[in-house]
Amino acid sequence: MAETPKGYLQDAVIFLTSLVPIFSLILLIPGNSLGNNNICIGCHSDSNATIWGGIFPVVYTTDGVEYKDCLAGGNFYWVASNGDSKGHNVAGITGPDGRLTKAPGGDMTHQLTCAGTYGCHGGRTPEYDSDGDGIVDDFEAIGGAHHADDACLKAGTLDLDEQGTSVGKSYRFLNGVKGIEDENWEQDHVNTSHNEYLGSSDYLSTSETISALCTQCHPSYHDTGSLPGGDDLGIGTGLSPWLRHPTDITLPGLGEYTAYGGPTNSYSMMTPVARTDLYSILDPSLVEPGKDAVMCLSCHRAHASPYDKLLRWDYKSFMPGEGCSTCHTSKGLAYGRSAHGQPDYGVLRTSLPGYERGGCAHCHEQHASVNGTEPEPVQGQPSGYLLFDDNYQYPSQDKDLCYQCHGPDSYQDGGIINYSYTQSFGGHSSGPETIYEAFNLGGSSHSLSDIQDFIVSKWPSRFKEVSNPCSGCHNPHIAQRVKTDSALESAVTRPLPEETGNVWGDDKEGEEETMNEYVKKAALRYQSPLRADAGYEPGPSGSSIQDGSNLVDYVTFCTDCHNDKNVIFSTQLGRELLPINWDLEKHGKGMATRGIDIDPPFSPTSLGYVVACVDCHEPHGSPNAFLIREGVNGDRLSGTVTGFSASNWRYLCACCHEDDNEYIHHHSNDAPYQKKSCCKCHGGGNDSMGGGNRRRMGGGGPPPINCTNCHFHGSDDSWAPVTTGRRTF
Repeated sequence: MAETPKGYLQDAVIFLTSLVPIFSLILLIPGNSLGNNNICIGCHSDSNATIWGGIFPVVYTTDGVEYKDCLAGGNFYWVASNGDSKGHNVAGITGPDGRLTKAPGGDMTHQLTCAGTYGCHGGRTPEYDSDGDGIVDDFEAIGGAHHADDACLKAGTLDLDEQGTSVGKSYRFLNGVKGIEDENWEQDHVNTSHNEYLGSSDYLSTSETISALCTQCHPSYHDTGSLPGGDDLGIGTGLSPWLRHPTDITLPGLGEYTAYGGPTNSYSMMTPVARTDLYSILDPSLVEPGKDAVMCLSCHRAHASPYDKLLRWDYKSFMPGEGCSTCHTSKGLAYGRSAHGQPDYGVLRTSLPGYERGGCAHCHEQHASVNGTEPEPVQGQPSGYLLFDDNYQYPSQDKDLCYQCHGPDSYQDGGIINYSYTQSFGGHSSGPETIYEAFNLGGSSHSLSDIQDFIVSKWPSRFKEVSNPCSGCHNPHIAQRVKTDSALESAVTRPLPEETGNVWGDDKEGEEETMNEYVKKAALRYQSPLRADAGYEPGPSGSSIQDGSNLVDYVTFCTDCHNDKNVIFSTQLGRELLPINWDLEKHGKGMATRGIDIDPPFSPTSLGYVVACVDCHEPHGSPNAFLIREGVNGDRLSGTVTGFSASNWRYLCACCHEDDNEYIHHHSNDAPYQKKSCCKCHGGGNDSMGGGNRRRMGGGGPPPINCTNCHFHGSDDSWAPVTTGRRTF
């Protein structure tokens, strides 16, 4: 009998000896034996290591692991110890999920296994069922894969054509999935050496991506009726609420996304991306917006994490500069200072207990599911931008997402009161208390559908048909809560695409966004109107600031839309709005002709006053026509302004102007007409006296006649029988 070489015998002994602790550990797994309940965990678990024996990646560290030390897929320790919501409930590690009876976004009810028919790894189709029992178990699914030549999966010998041809040549034994495997399973946590995932720039154009694998259990997140385990529900069908965050789609190469990872586009290990071309990776530490892709693993761990939903970070909290804001960079620090993101009073939806105030989840539902059900309000249909309800139902005036919190039945914890400008900053004591009420008072309001039509046609690069019309004036991620005692906060953002990330009027150093700065450029003057209680607008009560240094430059803001270049159709009026050129109008930068007759705090000796739009108009709505405020310059209007061709405009004008009509028109230093010429405008019974004129938008008649015969945006006195050619507004 030939002698066995000593070296081979030693190797055999060492190999067999090494199997003893493995098989022992397998037997120690609760409910396990040398059968197939979970043979995988025998090698891929340890009490405290993350890589066992230098060769086995540990996916279940039984005594616990620091999050910073886990491998790329996370660690099943958290789902085994901290609850079902922290990870995949894999047979042999945990019991079935105590709350979810089937995979979210799918219909699979069998408990997940590591591999096989009900697993992620290995083969799942009948050709892998070697014993013919109808179920591909872990061992059958993976059999032989550990011994395959996997050089095609390594960066230096990458071969995408060879990848996916067998389980052993698939990324991490995920059959058919392609990628580049990091040699130490990302134990080092450095962005110069990490896994690379194949992604797609065109949704579901390939089944070889990691996200396509996820669709096989979660099809309704992805509209994958043609994939194994899929159904006909999902995005685009209008039949399912499971509208998901985009995956297998290119990280946009414009806007905020160009700042992914900071100025140099550094690859984030916490928020990784997939590559649409694995061959063209020049530097693994960098990301290319416009080319690299978002994937399921950009947000989730594959196995488990310390956070709900296997997330890579705590989505229940807001982390400026991390998590969501790694990609959504404009929602970082600025969002934390915004009205919605501020940790003391930001958004807090009542149907999301456990989520911190200001968190993204209060408005955005990544998969329309929290703990297996959709939180209130249950929309039941996909909503754009992952919002919890339809963003805006065109052309409605009363169906807008913002009303869900800024309305009478608010989902905001404690509700929200939004007083009118007249009450908040004018010191008056009554008016609407919600944005919904302001937009639906019945007098006049900004038409949401008209706003939508205009901003989408004017600035299509910023606003889409699914945009919310409120966002034309308020970027919800940076707009601030305005308080009368602060000059450094503003709720408005200009609609111009280049201004999308700038709060307008917060008057930070180097910016010129207040009314004071607006008038200084033209050597003119802004005078703050009086408050009804005490002091000057915008307040607070008793404020002595009169120069507009604490007021947003609303002229620049409003005239982005309301100018003499834009054509805006008003559904409410049934006509186009009048053009406005604030550089020429006398309430703007246009100078008075000779003098003014005006009430305090304005002075008749000063001619260079400029009025801010909000001095006369409400921004949202009013019981009066044309959004005219209910109180101006400390006075409450003594009646309602009912329309353009109406004599009751005097209720507004008299709040600032001398209300003796005869004096203004015939006796003051600025009087435009000679005395004893009343009949030329008011009429005297017959046209031979020069009266009875009925031109333009109104007629003559006994006083008072319509102010708007001569006074409106862009007007002169050409209505009058004897005209001076003066600008009259």
